[in-house]
Amino acid sequence: MNNLVAPLIKMLIAKQDELEFSDVAFSEKIGMSRQMWAMVKNGDREPGKDFLVAIMKAFPEYQLDVANYLKALADHPTPQGASK
Repeated sequence: MNNLVAPLIKMLIAKQDELEFSDVAFSEKIGMSRQMWAMVKNGDREPGKDFLVAIMKAFPEYQLDVANYLKALADHPTPQGASK
């Protein structure tokens, strides 16, 4: 997991804990598969556009956090071919 996405993922894990949701229940809440949530949560995959849109729809209060993540990505592009 890259340093830019870590705060966003930690925030989502905290929300999952606050709601006392299993991975299955949380993935249903955000409208993504359990496998996708597990990969993002474990740092095996970066959240893509569909995932970020799902987070904003499920938790509108996190729209600014998602926007800040996207801005940070734009400000710190990863060179093509470099690992994240």
